[in-house]
Amino acid sequence: MKLRLCLALCVILFISIIIAGCEDPDNNGKPLTPAVTTVPTDSLEDSWDTLSYATLLAKEESREVLTRAAYEVQQGDYGWLVEAMPPEVQEQLVERPSISTADAAEIVRALSDAKEVEMHENLIIYETTYQGKTHSFYTVREWMVWKIVGF
Repeated sequence: MKLRLCLALCVILFISIIIAGCEDPDNNGKPLTPAVTTVPTDSLEDSWDTLSYATLLAKEESREVLTRAAYEVQQGDYGWLVEAMPPEVQEQLVERPSISTADAAEIVRALSDAKEVEMHENLIIYETTYQGKTHSFYTVREWMVWKIVGF
């Protein structure tokens, strides 16, 4: 009886080890355990944090949203900017705001120069300078779509 129990336990342990080493077929061949990477977290690169693969991917996706938003401002589309405003401000707007060329250039610069202050898998907090003042805003992932909030 003890021999059968020991044999069954060994077989289960062996199968568990094999399964743990397998790659997730839905994750493009990446291992099941998350990779951890050390990256600089401030502009001086003297502060280093350890970030998971998911957080690094979130940083990249969030940055793509900022880049796309800057491009849209250059093209004269400010729809995302209205959506990024607080609801009470949106209610006060009767129509989309008209933004001067100089203000549009300043917005593009502020988006491009934004630095990550805090990073999570579904939230990236940024800090940037706009019209000579430091402002904070963030991007948040809702239903797999990144949105700029509070710019």
